[in-house]
Amino acid sequence: MSAIHEKVKNGPQIESIFGAATNAARELDVFGVQTITGNSLKRKIRTAGASPSNNRTLYNGVDASKGTYDYEVVSTGISSTAINIDKADLSSVGDATAQADYMASELEGGAIEWRLGLGHDVFYATLADDGWDGLQAKVDADSLKKLASSASTDIHSSIYLVYTGKNGTPAYQKGARIIFGGGGEISNPEWDTDGFTDSEGRKVPGVSTLIEAYPCVSRGDKKAVLRYANIGTAAGKTATDEICAELIDLLPGEIKADLANCYFMMSARSVSQIRASRQATNQTGAPAPYPTEAFNVKIIETSSISDTEPKVS
Repeated sequence: MSAIHEKVKNGPQIESIFGAATNAARELDVFGVQTITGNSLKRKIRTAGASPSNNRTLYNGVDASKGTYDYEVVSTGISSTAINIDKADLSSVGDATAQADYMASELEGGAIEWRLGLGHDVFYATLADDGWDGLQAKVDADSLKKLASSASTDIHSSIYLVYTGKNGTPAYQKGARIIFGGGGEISNPEWDTDGFTDSEGRKVPGVSTLIEAYPCVSRGDKKAVLRYANIGTAAGKTATDEICAELIDLLPGEIKADLANCYFMMSARSVSQIRASRQATNQTGAPAPYPTEAFNVKIIETSSISDTEPKVS
């Protein structure tokens, strides 16, 4: 079971449907997960490593060695998916057993929709529109590389290199993580049988329920999330192993030494472009295998990353 699913507090029904939804936004399951009781958290973000120790002479000390940090206050948003079933629709599927199966199927579909929405927001949420900033908003100029795209249309994508750290180790504190407020609960109350309202506010007989949580993202080191932007479709502007290598080059040494806990996250288009570039450079010209890693860093293909991002200037 993934770290997100382990935070579920509402019994076997929602736990089982989340288990069935794990193929949606698979990248969510590699992030660390932290729960907080409220809806905000002040976290230290390392901006530089400790300075090296100096040699000491007799009776003279040395300057203290410590890293430098910024502080970030992260606030959680509200991630919700509502499931409504009209009474007439529910009655049409058959007896009580068939109706229960239909409700379970709709709930599973809602869980998939909720995960897909959260996956998108982990990258693209903004404080103005969603109440919290996703990873794209947290990447500063020192953690960003970009192709010099000449295209003005929105045909671009990005590749992210995300460091999660290993749970239970000091490195885990440096990694990127998903934070859930409200004690970490992913709520799914019992089905409400009192009906629901349509888009015009009119009452509809039926059943309804809600999947809801209070997420945000954070990282303990500013280089725990790196982005390569403006990946397009024109010659020389597509995803390649060289782009992946350039992101690895941005990592500080202690993270670079722990590539087992790093992940490239990219769209299916970018994965296909890397495969095509490998085929073009191999000796036989035979089709290259579908990429699962680059330089020993796992590749996670996800629909959460768009191929229609605006150009980054």
